[in-house]
Amino acid sequence: MREFLRALPENPASKKLGQAYLAQHPAENDFDRLLATILDPYAPASSSSLRASISARLQEDLMNDKVLFLDGWPITVTEARLCALRLLS
Repeated sequence: MREFLRALPENPASKKLGQAYLAQHPAENDFDRLLATILDPYAPASSSSLRASISARLQEDLMNDKVLFLDGWPITVTEARLCALRLLS
């Protein structure tokens, strides 16, 4: 999983969003705990399964209005958690 996250783009904006999310949600400042909130624990760990699981979670966030504002940007909770995971990886 860490290899998958390292493949995500790392840029100043995503780093800043990850830091802002963790500042607002300090209980999630743990890689394994944060990962467990995003992924289905029973899903296979293949790259395509990870992408499908994350995509489903993003759609679920949008349908359930799980959007927050970090540093002035609207972002789904899953996107924010991915930025935080990338920061912690």
